[in-house]
Order: sequence, then structure tokens, then C-alpha cells
Amino acid sequence: MYLKNPTLLPVAWKLSGLETLGDDFSFPVNHGVIEPLSEFAVHACFRAVKPVLVKKVVRVEVFDAEQILGLVQAENIQVHAEGYDVALDITFPKGTDGGLDFGTSRVLDDSRQQCSLKNKGKYEVAFNFQLDGEGTGITDVNDLFLVTPTKGNLGPNDRPMQVQFLFRPSYQVQIKEAPILKCYVLEPSLSQEKGSIACIPIKISAKSVFSRYNIVPTNDSNFGLLPVGVRRSQSIVIENKGEFDFKYTISKMPHIDPGVRHKTVLEEKQGRGVNEGGSGRHPVRKESASSASHLTPKVPLAPKSVRQPQELSMTQSRLVLGMFTLYPAFGTVYPGQQQTVSVECAPEAAGHVEEELSISITDRNPEDSLFGIPYKLIARSCIPAINTTDHASIFEEHLICRSIADFQEFAQSLQRDGSIYGEEENRFSFRDVTVGIKQFARFKITNISQVPCDVLFSARNQAGKALGRGHEIFEIEPTKALIPACGSIYATVTFAPQSMQAYSAVFEAVVEGIKEGSNRSLTFEMLGEGSLPQISVLQPVLRDNKDTPFLLFPRTLQGQIKTLPVLLKNNGTLASKIFFSVVDLQNTFRIKTTASLAFPMQLAVGETLAFDVEFIPTTSQVFKSELVICVEGNEYESVRIALVGEGFLDDVTLENINSPAPQPRVIDMEDGSEAMKHSAVDFGDCFIAEARTTTISLVSHSLVDVMHFQWADHTYVKFSPQVGHLHPGCSKDIAVTFRAAEPKSLFKESLTCRINKITFSVPVEEIPDWDDCVRTGKWVDSRKFSASSKSGELPIASMAAQQKAVDIEPEPVHTVKDASQTKTITLLVDAVADYCHYKYSTKKVNFKDTLMFQTRRYEFTVENSGCIQLPYSWEVSSSSDQCADVSETAVAAEHGTFVQTNPLLVSSPETSRQCDSPVMASTLIDCDHVPFSVGPSSGVVRPGDVATFTATFSPLDIGSYSALAVCRIPNLPEGMENLSIVLNGQSHLPYCHFELGVGSIIEDETETSSLALQSGMRILTLSAVGAKSTVTRTFSVINPTNKTLTYKWQSKEATESILGSTFKCQTSTGQIEPGMRSQVRHLFTVSKCAL
Repeated sequence: MYLKNPTLLPVAWKLSGLETLGDDFSFPVNHGVIEPLSEFAVHACFRAVKPVLVKKVVRVEVFDAEQILGLVQAENIQVHAEGYDVALDITFPKGTDGGLDFGTSRVLDDSRQQCSLKNKGKYEVAFNFQLDGEGTGITDVNDLFLVTPTKGNLGPNDRPMQVQFLFRPSYQVQIKEAPILKCYVLEPSLSQEKGSIACIPIKISAKSVFSRYNIVPTNDSNFGLLPVGVRRSQSIVIENKGEFDFKYTISKMPHIDPGVRHKTVLEEKQGRGVNEGGSGRHPVRKESASSASHLTPKVPLAPKSVRQPQELSMTQSRLVLGMFTLYPAFGTVYPGQQQTVSVECAPEAAGHVEEELSISITDRNPEDSLFGIPYKLIARSCIPAINTTDHASIFEEHLICRSIADFQEFAQSLQRDGSIYGEEENRFSFRDVTVGIKQFARFKITNISQVPCDVLFSARNQAGKALGRGHEIFEIEPTKALIPACGSIYATVTFAPQSMQAYSAVFEAVVEGIKEGSNRSLTFEMLGEGSLPQISVLQPVLRDNKDTPFLLFPRTLQGQIKTLPVLLKNNGTLASKIFFSVVDLQNTFRIKTTASLAFPMQLAVGETLAFDVEFIPTTSQVFKSELVICVEGNEYESVRIALVGEGFLDDVTLENINSPAPQPRVIDMEDGSEAMKHSAVDFGDCFIAEARTTTISLVSHSLVDVMHFQWADHTYVKFSPQVGHLHPGCSKDIAVTFRAAEPKSLFKESLTCRINKITFSVPVEEIPDWDDCVRTGKWVDSRKFSASSKSGELPIASMAAQQKAVDIEPEPVHTVKDASQTKTITLLVDAVADYCHYKYSTKKVNFKDTLMFQTRRYEFTVENSGCIQLPYSWEVSSSSDQCADVSETAVAAEHGTFVQTNPLLVSSPETSRQCDSPVMASTLIDCDHVPFSVGPSSGVVRPGDVATFTATFSPLDIGSYSALAVCRIPNLPEGMENLSIVLNGQSHLPYCHFELGVGSIIEDETETSSLALQSGMRILTLSAVGAKSTVTRTFSVINPTNKTLTYKWQSKEATESILGSTFKCQTSTGQIEPGMRSQVRHLFTVSKCAL
């Protein structure tokens, strides 16, 4: 109300009776002063705390400003007020505790709630629902919720009004008891600002979620390396970690056109701009458990044009993409559960494969892979393979040769046990296998691929059929094995021969599951032969009619010992263990024991065993026995040697006869018994008029009688002594001499010696030993006196002369006891006397022009056309015409064949003549130096044989040479001279000289080496043992000229790339000063066993 002062004086005023109004009324100003001609507004505030009806009176009292006059004016003011209760009843669904709980829903799904409004008051009210996210962090609540109706009026008698609340989230959000919804109660007649009676906050709980999932493996399934033809499985697990079930679909990732992709991105940006211009969307946030409102970042949905391929469903549950097969390709996964999708990979070809899949999950976040969740299936397949070419690795525990046929030539000299593999035959040979004994061989099978592989092992015959289980000759263990990537195993083959015969089979190792490929299978032939240990008898060489070795002892005096050698050799393929036994009941034969001879004896392959058999006769008779030699493990290899000897008791025997070695021949027992009764002397080959003498002993075994012996006369054989005496128990050496003045041959010439017992008139002890070689000498005086000399005086001019006279001592007088008991001893003599005869192939050799330090050779032959051995000795000397020019004889140079002992890298002789140093083609040289030689320099040629000699020309200087080679041969017939050959040659200066050393070149006369050497090439051989080894050769190159030489090594072969990996020169270029040398180093790396 307004108080107005119409006067010109200020007035004071105050309100009285306010206490009667109660506490519901309040006056901000209840007294004051009003200026003249002014007015003042008095405000009264009514705030009812409970329904009340007020009718009261208050009085306004007016005073002068100074309170002089007192109360000037008083006015009563009627105060009427009513306080009523607005009874707006809001009914919420049960269990919501006075709010709205939309629960959890999928994004874009509608969730509805409602409440009822009832005006229980006596006046009409208005309501207005407003959404306000201030303080909650939600700025776009109007996009999330829809209220119907948002406002209205309620009369006191109206029915309850239903208000619908719709929750339609477009992104993932979580609201928990947030008072974002407010209901304003209004006075209908007033505006909201002035008529707002009450504001009722309503708490809202709502949650929207996308489909939550987990895929294991996360981004791809990598099968790694797989063998071709092998099926392998993996699984993809799709787990539902959300609150609603979802459907998944697996398909091939569609091809999205770049234009469509760009358009989709623009639409997405535009959609975001509109929303941001409206209610405004909040940026991406992380979840916070402590906040009242838990929000998840909103994500706009992709347009239908993009979502359509993603939501494409498949009509079949099995999806095949290349080598991959997936099952099931679509399905439904419920909350908390998971679906396992099986992925099978069956590669059919080698290579790297990647298949890109699209996994579509309904109601997922669209920004999570807009075109479908990308998923890759990765596999790398390769063809399993095993090593089939590196024989050094496969047969690393065995010998490897290029050809088994060539190996057999020197196999006996190779002191090493074990089997062998031949590369040319592709054959593995079991060596030295005893029948009934198992031999094992291991082969290294290597997986050369990057994936494990199953390998099947089998042994089959040549026809391709597998060997049955009953075939126990070749067995393979294991029959199947899994070899890891780049790993290896050993396959063991057991060879157990059952008899002495050859067995063969084919070893096969095949990679399982692979139908074709170069390294799919390893096959080679296995060859084995059952053997038994065996020995052969080298001595004795005599055989009887049944081919039994025959040990024939000479006639042996009773009680004496005669020995003959026995030589055994293990000529089999196995080591032999031998036993000896002598079948002799009379104990006349025995094996001579030594410290190194202990039975049984172990005899290695190719080894020989020599021992002696002794014959000790006890009576005068012929003894026969057997020496039995048994070989352990071979019951069929029992060798029997016949032992034959004769014991006798004679007064006189021939001893110490150097009989020749018996020649192999067949005799019967009777002939053998007859042959051993005689002794033989062999003089061999003798020259004409050459006396060949040997000595034998005549031994008396009588202890009482004196023996008289006399050898019969012979034209060519003489005995000394020829006649003589043998005292009891004594012996006498007899010299037997053969001499022929003309060609003569004696074969088993029988010479006899007559033996008689004699007696003397005096005791034997007083008779000295006598034979016709005993000589006596005496001095005989022959004095000559002159006529003028007196008796008894010797003239000075005439000296006394004495001569020694030597005569045969007279044989002592003796008497033959009994002429009828004369005994005869026979001696057999063999001898050949003849001249030496020869035939030759050439008389003159003209060598081709030869470079210094180079050697040319020419071979010629000499034949022994005579009947005896031909001894020779070569002498080479400068001929009388050496200082003459022999250049005109170059036409005959075809005789020479070029070889090397000190190989040189030089040009042809024609080019060498153009060297800077002068070539002394016709210059006379030092006659003391003879560059010629003939070899072998000395020796013997057997009758009928042809000896090959080599004439060499090795000049050390420049010039022309001539020499005479003379072969000194003794015992030539009259008119035949010693063999002589004229040697001519001419040398030139080379560009450079190579000091390769002895044994560094090829000296055989093969066609390849001859052509190479004739063209000026030099051949250097480098030999290596075993593959993957390196041989180094270093030699010197000398510059014999007077200028500096520059050299460069290069290959002239078409296969230079191949040679570059095999041969390598570490000093390929360089310079050599005049008269100096340079070191050159070559390397040879062996890649395989070949030439």
C-alpha cells in the first residue's frame, strides 16, 4: 500500500496492531518519515506455513516529524489473507522409491515410464515438467527423454492425469537417481516466474548399452606354417559380455567403394553437427563409479547404406573362404555365454594366404568398425620336404664313393669296416656281414622344410611290392616318424642275411600326405650279401689230385727236425678266427710255437699268417698226417693240409742245400714220396763261360766207420772235392760249380756220389782227414854250377834257385769193407747257360722344341729275346756332335710327347722366340751339362718280357743339345753291340716359370691332358678328401726376362660362374720384377665328390 504526504511538512508514520497478524505476516518497513509532497510504498508479505484464513485490522498512525503535535491522524486497514495447501498428488510406479527407473535398455530402444497427477486441493493448479541436466553433466537430456504432456492445468475435481515418460537413447548412457526432471506447480493465473508455487524434483535412473563382446583371438587367427595337405583346426570364441543377447554373422569383408566410404564419413559429420547445434552432445568420457551419473560416450549410428552390408545374414552356417572353412558362420550369443566358431585350414598349395573377414554383431557400437569388425585368417603353407640330394648328410656315418664298382678295386687295401654308398648307382652296400649276424646301418633323414612332417619308412623289392613282416632280411625302424621343422631323425636298417647269397631291397622314405614334389621321397637300393669268414693257403703250393695242399718234407734223419712254412691269408671280407689241430697219432708232426703265435689266431681281412710245421721222424718210414685249420663261424671252411715226410737212418746224407722254392704243381702221393728222396740244386740263369758255384754239405752220421765218397764226372758240373774221406760224425763242404762255354740247359740232371765204408791199417785217430783238395808243398833246390867253379864253391854270378812244388797229397792206404754194400747219393741239378739277346724299337730321338725348366718325354721299348735274364745299365753322355746345330733335325720332332715335371705357364715355342731375351737356337752350349736322362737307369728284364724306358729332356738353359744314351748289357754274343740311342733337343726361354713342385701335375697321357699341354696350358691338380672341404695351393711364379711382367688370372671357361664358386685365386693380379718371383695362392672348395 502507498502512503502519500500532500503537505509541505514531513510527517512520521508507523503501523500498530501487527502482533495480531501472527507470524505468517511480515512487513519489511513498519515505520518511517515521508518527505513533503511524497509518497511511500509499504510492503506486506504473507507466507502461510499452514492453511489459514485471516481477517484482521491494523492501524496507520501519523505524527509530525518532530513528535511535537503527537498523533495527527489514524487510519484502520483491513487485512484479509488466506493460506491454502496445494495438494498435487504425483503417483510413481511401484518400487521406484519416488522416482522413475527406466532400467537398462539397448541403445535406440524405447523405454517407457508413467506417473499420474491428481489435484487434491480446492483451487486449480498448473504444472510444467522441465528437464535440466545442470549439475549432472548431461547437456542433451531433452534428446534422451520425452515427456507427454509437458504441462497443463488440474482442477480440484478433475480426474488424475497420466503423464508418459519416454527414454530413447541414441548412444550409451547411464543415469542413476539424477534429479534431471522437475515438476513445477504453478498458479494458473500467473506466469511461471510469478506463479510458481512449488518445484518438485523427480529422480531418474536409466541406462542404455551397446552389445558388449569379446573375440578371442583378438584380431586374427594365425595358423602359422602348415604342411600342404594337412588339415588343422583352430577356434574363434565370441563371448557376450553385455546384458542382452546379440546375433553375430561372419562373412567375407565386403569391398566398399571409396566414394561411398567418403560419403558415409560426411553424413556422419553432418549428423554430429546438427545434434551439437541442438541440445549439444558431450564429448567422450570415461566411466566414473563415484559420480552420481555414469555416462558412456555417445556414438552416432552409421547410415543405412553403410550398415546394410554389415547386417547381411548368411543363409548357410558353413562359410568357405579359400583354404579356410568356418562353422557356424552365424548365431545368437546370450549374456554371459560364448560361441565357439571352428576354423579349419586345409592348404592345397604352398604360399602365404590372408583372408579378411567381417564379423557383424547386432546392437554394437557403430564406431567400433563401421563396416564390420575386421578379422583376419592368416596361414602360411609350404610343402613338407626331406633331404634327398645331400648324400654327405644322409650317409654321414658311412663311406661315400662315386662308384661302388671303382671302389671294389682298392677295397681290400682300405683298412676300414662299415658299409658304403655309391652315388652313380644310388646304391647302399652292406659290407662284411656274417650269415646269421645282424648288421645295423643308420641313415639321417632331415626335414628341410619349415613345418613338421610325417615320414613313412618302408623296404620294398625291385618290383615295388612292400616286403612282408615275415621277410626279416631288411628291417626298418621306425616305420613312421614325425620330424620337426629343420630337424632330423635316424632311420635304422637291420640287415640279417640267412645264407650266403645276395639280397637287395629298395629303401623308401616318403613324406605322408604329399603326392608329388622333388623332395617328397628318398629312395635308394640296398644291397647286401651274406658272407662267411674264409682263408686260403698260399703255402704250400703243392697240391695232390684232390687239390689238397701238400706239405712235402725232405728225407729226414731219425731224431732230426725239418721245418716247412705254412702261409695262410684271409682273402674273404670278414675277419677270421682260426684254430689249428694236427691229426698225428705218432706225434711226428707239430706246429712250431713262437711267442707271437697263440691259438686261436685272429686274422684281419687281407692279413697273412705264417708259421712253421716241424717234422721229427722216430723211425725209418714214410709218415702221413693232416693239419686241420678251422674257421670260427664257418663250418664249411675247414682246410686240411696233407703232411708227408720220410724218416731214414743213413750213414751219409746231403745237407745245407739251397733248394729253389717249389713251384705250384699237382703231384700224387707216390710221386711225392719218390721226389723227396732226392735233393736238387738250381743254378738259374748263367752267362756263357761264367762259373756259378754253390756249396752243399756231405755229413757222416756213423760213429764208427770212415766213409769214402766219389762224385761222378760231368762235363758242365764239377765237384770240389770230388773224392775224399768222411770220418765218423764229421761233415765236409762240397763246392758244386756249373760252367758252360756254349749254350746249355740242364733240367733235373742226375749226378751221383758213390759211398763206401773203408778201414785203415792203423787206428783212425792217427789218420788225418783227406780229399783231393788237400795239397802238399815242398821247396826244390835247382843249383847250377859253372865249369870253372871248384867243388863246394858257388860262383857269385850263379845264385841258388828254390821252387815250391804243390802236389795232391796221396790218399791214405785203406781197404773197402764190402764192395757189395756200396751206396749211391743222387743230386739233381737245374741250370741254363746262354747269351743275352735283345730287340729295340728306336735308335734316335729328336725332341720337340722345349722351354727351359720344362720336361719332354719319349717312351721306347726293349725286348728280351733270349732265354736268360737280361741285366742292363744306362749311361748318358754328351755326344761328339753336341756342339753342332741340330735345328735342322726339328722335322723329326714327332717322337716327343709333352709332359711336365716343373710346369710353366708359357706361350707356344713360336711365341717364346719373340721374347726380349735372345733365343740361342744355334748357339753352342756347355758340353758338361747333359739335360737328357733315361729311366729306369738299371735293372733286369726277364726272358720274353718287354721293358719300357723313358727318355727325358729337361733343359736348364737356352741352346741345342745332343747326347748318346748307351745301354750296357753283359754276356752279348759276338757281333752284337750294346744298345745306343742318339738324343737331340733344343730349348727356348719362357715368359715366366711356375714352381709347382713335384707331383703337382698330371703326367698321364690322356687325350684331354695331351691336348691341353700341346696348346701351351699347364694342368694343376688339387685333390680333396670329402665334400665341403677346402684345399689351398701356393706356388711361385718367376720372371726370367729382363722386363717387368704384369699378370692377371681369369677363367676362360663357359661355366665361369660355376668355376668361380669352386676355384678362387686370392692373388688374381700383380707385377713381377725381372729375375724376381711372386707367390700365387689358389683355393679349391669341394662341392661334391666328382672330377
